[in-house]
Amino acid sequence: MQKSSVVVVADKTSLKRPFIFANAVHMALCFFMLRLTVIWHRDLIQTGKMVPSISVAMMYVIEVGCLLLSVLGVFGACKGKRWCLILYAAGMAAASQTIIIRTALSYQDVYEKRVVREESKLLAMMPLTGPNKANRTLLHNIQEELECCGLIEGYKDWGASIPASCNCHYPGKCVSIPNIAYFHQCNQCILQQNLKCRNNKKK
Repeated sequence: MQKSSVVVVADKTSLKRPFIFANAVHMALCFFMLRLTVIWHRDLIQTGKMVPSISVAMMYVIEVGCLLLSVLGVFGACKGKRWCLILYAAGMAAASQTIIIRTALSYQDVYEKRVVREESKLLAMMPLTGPNKANRTLLHNIQEELECCGLIEGYKDWGASIPASCNCHYPGKCVSIPNIAYFHQCNQCILQQNLKCRNNKKK
């Protein structure tokens, strides 16, 4: 009985010091990130740049919350307060989930804005039968590289003068008009990325 008690005490002691050290490092990182956020926010105010107040408030809440959780974890480990450690574990789990969700939403927002921006650039090239030779040359290169034709309605965007860069070499993925041209529009290839488009053609 005494031997098992000694082992339990030894295990608690061996875990206590690494836990305190890890939380001390985490506390320092949280403080450093909080300081950077304050400096960044101050610079934004001085330069007059507009940033959503919700985003700034969320950053402060997350960083201050993580800092307080680290303090709570160190206090609970040093004083042996079980309720502190329970709050620490629950808080860190909630903070981790919040950061993951926030990052995913931010990535989705950036991706959607990028798609809209790319679509606007493509629409600015229309009509393809217009006098802008630079746009036509650029699209010829895109069609040869991505193996597609046209932008919005495929080969129809070129009217009666379908260029040689639209010539299709993949049976089953072509359309006869009467020449054989690529079925996929280039806007789909660009927005869905080159690899995905090429995989679609090989299926």
